[in-house]
Amino acid sequence: MGMFDHFRPNPDIGCPVCGQADLEWRGTDGPCALFVWFQGHAAPIDQMASDESRISQDRRDSFRLPARFEIYADCRCATCVAAVGVTKHDVWTQTELLNPLNAVAYPYESQPEFQQRLGFLAERSGDAGRMRR
Repeated sequence: MGMFDHFRPNPDIGCPVCGQADLEWRGTDGPCALFVWFQGHAAPIDQMASDESRISQDRRDSFRLPARFEIYADCRCATCVAAVGVTKHDVWTQTELLNPLNAVAYPYESQPEFQQRLGFLAERSGDAGRMRR
């Protein structure tokens, strides 16, 4: 397993299928240093690494998320949940479930594959794709 970061949307986003809250959100669009990001903050609030592997808080405070990033969680009901985070002025300000309106093609994805994924997201999204603030 590769490195990733941990994410805590605020308010929390539960599983759109079963409603389970407190999902463990992870993502690889950030620095991937086991940082803990909390919505409403510009820098990571913690790092889930051993004491000898942690970087100083001063250095950690210099890291930022990209303007748009995706995060993922596995629910107990066997649903893989995906969400999109948005930053403004370097602060993580919004999170919404991944849906056809906010999906972008991945670099490795052909146009037909992207269209197929959009169809899948359209089936799953319904009301679950509303913006979370």
